Amino acid sequence: MIPMRKKRVVLFAFLAGAIVGLGATALAFAGEGLSLTFKLGGGAGYLLNGAGDIERVRLGYQNRAADWLEPNHTSTFDWKKLSIVPDFRFEAILRLGESFGLGLGTAYLAFDTNGAYSLDHYESASYPTFSSEYTFSYDYAQGFKLTAIPIFLNFYYFFPMDGTRVYVFGGPGVYFGSLTHDETMAFESALNEDFFFTWDFAYTTESNENLVEKMKCTAFGFQGGFGLEIPLSPVFSFGIEAYGRYANFSNWKGDWTWTRTSKYEEYSELLGWWKSVTGNFSDSGSGILYFDEKKWWHNDRYYGEAFINDSAPSGSSVRNVREAGINLNSVGILASILIHI
Repeated sequence: MIPMRKKRVVLFAFLAGAIVGLGATALAFAGEGLSLTFKLGGGAGYLLNGAGDIERVRLGYQNRAADWLEPNHTSTFDWKKLSIVPDFRFEAILRLGESFGLGLGTAYLAFDTNGAYSLDHYESASYPTFSSEYTFSYDYAQGFKLTAIPIFLNFYYFFPMDGTRVYVFGGPGVYFGSLTHDETMAFESALNEDFFFTWDFAYTTESNENLVEKMKCTAFGFQGGFGLEIPLSPVFSFGIEAYGRYANFSNWKGDWTWTRTSKYEEYSELLGWWKSVTGNFSDSGSGILYFDEKKWWHNDRYYGEAFINDSAPSGSSVRNVREAGINLNSVGILASILIHI
């Protein structure tokens, strides 16, 4: 976990160490033949646990939709587990003789996961002099969008072979992440009452809320794997490699904005739709992204969620409170073109 205010210091120290290390190693191997290779590649990684707390949030809402089901209640849920993260990479590799190499590179990693779910309720009653219908519904949409740009250092070992090169690699990296979390909620309710001896009555309500949270975070990580390089010419080669990555982000810091619009309308058989009240509300703030499990009013069970707060949530209605952890822990495949200088 790296505080945002130290990000530039960490980057400078990492780059300085990498450059000094490359230079020192190059001098040590100066008499054994040096060559430079540029690697440009693209592929995808399979996330091992759905990016950490993002998956726990998704499961929280999935379980909430499932637990809503009972007489007069219906629900829908459409939010798939996050599994794939695209990986685009550029790396400069200094070959130190036949067997060793050092690489300094960067990459672009990104994912975007979105879900929609709804909770609905209907009830009616009928008596000799009175009947009524009452409905309400919640419609939610939620999404997380993450981008990460790492700067990494790799150590290579090449196994000389006729016609191809097999290699293993690994090293540390500094990951600079940006995260956007948005959630919308639309609520509607309606009551209709029919009276035999007096005026009928009805009302409708509706509200729409929108929350947008934008955060940044920096983390250390590690990557490694093995690959196969197939020469196409003295200058170009085709490569394919299998890799693993470990990178955990926490202490996401950022800002949030919230808006809400509402409308209430009332009807009587005598006056018609005679009353209408609207409202507009907004708020904003900043803080840290926290994960917690919150007690739901519907059944007093706890469900995962993650929102920015200026301090850690507390009280009897929440448990398992911590700074949200979102990771890029994955295994993947990368194809690349290598240019030898």
